[in-house]
Amino acid sequence: MGWGRGQSTAQRPRAGQPRAPEARALRRRAAAAWAGARCAPRPGSPRRSRPVPTRAVSASGGSSVGGHRGYCPRQQLHYDPLGFEAASLATASENQRAEVRHRHQEAYRYFLPIQTRWQDNDQYGHLNNVVYYSYFDTIINQYLIRYCGLKTGLLTSPMVGFMVTNQCTFHTPVSFPQIPVAALAVEKVGRSSVHYRLALFPPKPSKETPSVNHWDLSDGFFLGHPKLAHFASLACTTGSSVHVFVNPATSKPVGLPEDFRRVLLQLLSPASG
Repeated sequence: MGWGRGQSTAQRPRAGQPRAPEARALRRRAAAAWAGARCAPRPGSPRRSRPVPTRAVSASGGSSVGGHRGYCPRQQLHYDPLGFEAASLATASENQRAEVRHRHQEAYRYFLPIQTRWQDNDQYGHLNNVVYYSYFDTIINQYLIRYCGLKTGLLTSPMVGFMVTNQCTFHTPVSFPQIPVAALAVEKVGRSSVHYRLALFPPKPSKETPSVNHWDLSDGFFLGHPKLAHFASLACTTGSSVHVFVNPATSKPVGLPEDFRRVLLQLLSPASG
């Protein structure tokens, strides 16, 4: 809209006065020239190196730039990327060592043979990834029901377990009709939560499948059982899960009974003890 009649003279730019965008640009150039003048040495004075400002981290988590009077905003901050990279490499190395430990039978306390099914195979001829989670869920609940006395009915049980975290790492495949053995250990027992460490060990290469009877499938067996010799010493899959036990009526976390907790602690892994 043009400047028409009826508008106040206060809204019109005066002759020779820059418009608002031009005025902002002039102010920015003036500020930049002033900052450059402060950073430049005075004529005839010896050139002195200024200390490099460092970034200090406050207790509240924020950061502030400390330096001397007349700090030049164009100077670069000094960082130490090597320290961060070294810490990252150390963490990655520790995680790799932990994964190697978790692949051995000695890291677990309870074992349960798993009968694979034809439908567990996918089109690539080995177990589908999601099937491993069902195997791990099976051994966890088998131990809770058989040895901890967990009641699974929503109307009869004072607590039920909700799975809040699941994780799997796949190393080598397994397929039907193999009979692997699932392994379970407890890493931590909290007030209402349980952290599990899990693995799946394939049978050793042989013309005969491992001899598994009804009691093995219903009760499982513990570390040191002679039947573990029929299974590989390295796991084909490792994983972890976290249960939170809640009141079925309110879905609020509840404390674990003492006898329930005591039986779980029997599976405490060596690294957690």
